Amino acid sequence: AEAALFDGWRAPELLTVRDEVDLFCTEMRMHLKLEEATLFPAILAKIEGRPVDDVHELKEPLDLFEDEHDAAAGLLKRIHRLTEGYRPPPGAPDLQRRLYAACEGLAESLRGHIYLEGQVLFKRLSEN
Repeated sequence: AEAALFDGWRAPELLTVRDEVDLFCTEMRMHLKLEEATLFPAILAKIEGRPVDDVHELKEPLDLFEDEHDAAAGLLKRIHRLTEGYRPPPGAPDLQRRLYAACEGLAESLRGHIYLEGQVLFKRLSEN
């Protein structure tokens, strides 16, 4: 912990990146919990032929989650900008290098999440 604090003082941009990542993670945890509690059970019910209120249980949540995807993508764009494309400066401490690599992995995961939901799952639902 002391090394991280020292690196944060040496490279203050780490503190800003840390705050953005913390906000992203907090919002994504809430997003995923809400999807699992509301949207996914409604999708499963629809697939199984149980009655579903398409507007309140599917369309409204889909619109909300697409907005949240846009907001999360915006947070990652800020992180991308702060990290200059996930490229640590020459001589950056190891912590900074690891953080930037983790941010890049996080961005890839989010792109996959958004693609699978938006272009596969949500698209199929809107076609039915």
